[in-house]
Amino acid sequence: MRPQTLTPLFAQTTSLPGIGPRLGKLVEKLAGPLVLDLLWHLPFAVVDRRNAPEVAQAKAGEIATITAGIKQEAEAEKARLTKKAEEIQAEITKVEQKLANPNFTQKVPAKVLEEHQQRLADWQVKLKQVRDSLEGLGS
Repeated sequence: MRPQTLTPLFAQTTSLPGIGPRLGKLVEKLAGPLVLDLLWHLPFAVVDRRNAPEVAQAKAGEIATITAGIKQEAEAEKARLTKKAEEIQAEITKVEQKLANPNFTQKVPAKVLEEHQQRLADWQVKLKQVRDSLEGLGS
């Protein structure tokens, strides 16, 4: 009989946090089905990521970790989201104008009025999502 403290080593790898059924199949092919099998799986190579020079100082033939920013794509995404926010704001303004018009609100059926109110709420949610995305990009 094995000690109780060793029992987790004989559990399925899918019992580990972050390893679900899909990843569990890959881990099982690589090392085996049990947590213990992972302990016997030794790495065959190591990549040293401490060498992180600027691109101009990187030496030919050496493995180096280069950190790159994606500024151009971020700027394009900001422009796209800004345009989208403007389009959504224009739609919100149109719906608000309709709902503020007594001729419209008094003459249309209640169902149509509810649809416009729901449309306004939907546009406002979309605008908030776009603005949150813009804020996440640092604008």
